[in-house]
Amino acid sequence: MNTRLIKLSAFWCSLFVIAIATIGVALSNQDLYTPQLDWQNPSRPLHLKIHPETQLAYVEVRINNVPCNMLIDTGAVNSFLHQDFVDKHFPDAPKQPIQVGSDVFIDTTMFLIDQLSVEDIVTMKSFMIISLDLSAVRELIPIDGILGLNTLGAAPFIFSPSKQTFQWYPSQNPDLNQFSPARMYRGLNGFVLVRSKIQNKEVDWILDTGATYTSIQPYLWPPGESKHHQILLQRATSTASQSYTKTIKKGESAPIVLSDKIKFSNISPLLIDLKGENLPHTAFLGMDILKYYDIYIDLKSQTFMLHLQTDKTTQSHP
Repeated sequence: MNTRLIKLSAFWCSLFVIAIATIGVALSNQDLYTPQLDWQNPSRPLHLKIHPETQLAYVEVRINNVPCNMLIDTGAVNSFLHQDFVDKHFPDAPKQPIQVGSDVFIDTTMFLIDQLSVEDIVTMKSFMIISLDLSAVRELIPIDGILGLNTLGAAPFIFSPSKQTFQWYPSQNPDLNQFSPARMYRGLNGFVLVRSKIQNKEVDWILDTGATYTSIQPYLWPPGESKHHQILLQRATSTASQSYTKTIKKGESAPIVLSDKIKFSNISPLLIDLKGENLPHTAFLGMDILKYYDIYIDLKSQTFMLHLQTDKTTQSHP
């Protein structure tokens, strides 16, 4: 058995992203989370930082003039701030419970953002942001919050992990001559879903730039589990009594086909068994694959395109 010891994998990151995703499944009145936009220099790309261990991208923004680092996460429907960050910098901001049904509330709050400034590119005004305990992610990557689709998708955009840039296109048209389209749609819960074929079986994936590794429920992966590859996952903590280890199985290697021109070869995703979890989608395309591509998304027209930036087309395994 080929067992590898790593500090972080998609199991820890993806499960947290899944927890975030469940909050976004049925939020009432999504208009509350939609910002008003004041574009200053939309033709200028936003320069990102890439965390070396997780390969996740983040950027410094200013929320109500307070600087904070935010994760670029297409797998989150809405945007979030770490609860401790909110308590420290906005202790007097009126908090509201989050309603997920006609008379159902969850034990998480939201508050009104006066403005979120992204360098001198755009100012997003008057929208709700969710306050959530992000401690698990902050142990791994130095972020204060998460930019989800309600902010990232404010206009069509190109996210290029290899160039470490993110650029919106609110009025001008980007050059997409070298990009190839694939089928994408918005789920009822707001997620960006990408349709694929795996051994003639259709599988829909959440496009998740907030997950380090690609992961999927075992029953959704036709090739089954690998007999030779597993991961011994260890979570680093400050005290030995809090150490955490788990062995995760990987899927047998197989291609994921998005279109005639887009094929991910030799993919062996992490098999995450979430029995008993009421989740609408449990397949996530992570940065181990996406980091090799320029990603174009237009939420309004439901357009998704990729441009391969390197000669490498296979997965970056942990």
